Amino acid sequence: LGWACGDRGTILRTEDGGSTWVVVPSSVDCRLDSLWFADARNGWAVGGYELPGSARRVGVVVATSDGGVTWRRLSTLGLPW
Repeated sequence: LGWACGDRGTILRTEDGGSTWVVVPSSVDCRLDSLWFADARNGWAVGGYELPGSARRVGVVVATSDGGVTWRRLSTLGLPW
């Protein structure tokens, strides 16, 4: 079992050592830089985006509690990217 993340909220899952990958909806469309699971059910992906026309960057965290089947964006008010 493996996971990867990337641009436009991409989260990928493999169950065969990377021979095939399935796209998993993440609920965000920004870049995701890192993904980590604490156990088989609970995981987080983090990333962010820059607000158009400014130098302000916003951090984004999405979480799963069902093994990556569904992801929800967590409140990250004030969290820098």
